[in-house]
Amino acid sequence: MTSLHQFLTLYQAHNDFEKNVVEILRSGLSLKALRENSGLTARQQRRWEFEWKKWRSHLLLQVFYRLPNLSRPHREIATQYRDEYDSLLNEIAAEFVCRILMEFDPDLGVRGSSLTAKLSIWVNSKLRLKWRLLELITPQKKTRELQLLELILNLTKRSPDGFTKSEFLLAIAPKKNITEAWATEFLLELLPRFWSSAPEGDRYFFDDQRLETYIDQWQQPLYVITLDPAIATQIPAPDLSPVQEDIPTLSEKITNLLLENRSQLEKICVKNNPSCNCVRLLENYFQQQLYQVKINEENVTRLLGVKRPTYQSHLERKCLPAFWELAIYTSPVSQINHKTHQIPLKNYIEIDPKYRLRKCYYSDRNGVDYINCNSQNLATQILLFFTPKPEKWKNLALFYQLSCDTLMRFWKMKCLFLISLITFELESELTDCVEVD
Repeated sequence: MTSLHQFLTLYQAHNDFEKNVVEILRSGLSLKALRENSGLTARQQRRWEFEWKKWRSHLLLQVFYRLPNLSRPHREIATQYRDEYDSLLNEIAAEFVCRILMEFDPDLGVRGSSLTAKLSIWVNSKLRLKWRLLELITPQKKTRELQLLELILNLTKRSPDGFTKSEFLLAIAPKKNITEAWATEFLLELLPRFWSSAPEGDRYFFDDQRLETYIDQWQQPLYVITLDPAIATQIPAPDLSPVQEDIPTLSEKITNLLLENRSQLEKICVKNNPSCNCVRLLENYFQQQLYQVKINEENVTRLLGVKRPTYQSHLERKCLPAFWELAIYTSPVSQINHKTHQIPLKNYIEIDPKYRLRKCYYSDRNGVDYINCNSQNLATQILLFFTPKPEKWKNLALFYQLSCDTLMRFWKMKCLFLISLITFELESELTDCVEVD
């Protein structure tokens, strides 16, 4: 493959593992070219077959089974599916060996900042490891809604001329966990969104393609696969690269921050409902904000077993503030710069050169402005790099003559968000300065 050969020639490996991957792929291309371009004698043919088997073994043991970020079951169900997953991975490995030299094109439709990332994504998407894994674990975890959606889709495909209510009720009869009343209500709620034409009496017509797409979107947040949070568009390089890389965009920074702090955010969940955790809620939120993906919150809340106000309150009061705090405290601009012996973000907040922090102050419903209760003043009283012991909320509320709840909400919803955006901007400026130096 010319494009793969050119890519490997120009590619600068990030670490020793990638150097080994490049060498193994190059040797495979050489063996493939030797077989195609020259007439081999019987002895050379036997020698070639021996080298080819040896190369396949190296490819599997030193490349495929050592790839990071391959899709795998979540740790909570990993033991349950260990044997099935091993069998599936072996099937994918056999396909990997057969297809890698002919089909893997790192410059065509495979995202990722490193060769390791490109290979991992190619295995998960093109060889369908992620979706085959979903197919493996889905039957054990289907909800009533998902069962009913698939049943409606099957009826639609089986009956292009539509199906009647009696046919629908007959199809759900074997489902002991689905009642006729609930199923009928669900069907009528679904109908206006996915019909292909208006109902004729008691006969319903669904658009099977739109319904199938909706089911795919429904399934994705149901099952946690280690590789892809819903907003993740690429796998970051496994190690810091010595070569110059593109400055990450805001969406990439947020994606990476979610990946790096996933275990910590999973612990912040609605009481007695660990499935409704901040990772799930933040993924949905950022899909909408960054990628304009439409999320049906009614279905999500039904799936998670919480009411919509609870979902929204947990997102706003717990998840977003926790995420913005992580963005602030884990950023390099929140650490001491060894050249200047100062903290860049702290300096910015103190100076506030563009008056962005001072302009962000609290105003009540009656239009009364609390100008002193602004992001700059609150930051100096709360953020840890200003004071090791932040002021208590009760004392701050008395000082600004506000209720504790009002002050906390203003800080969490407005101030933290603004300071985190400034943090991301300072990171980009810091990266620019490093590249210029």
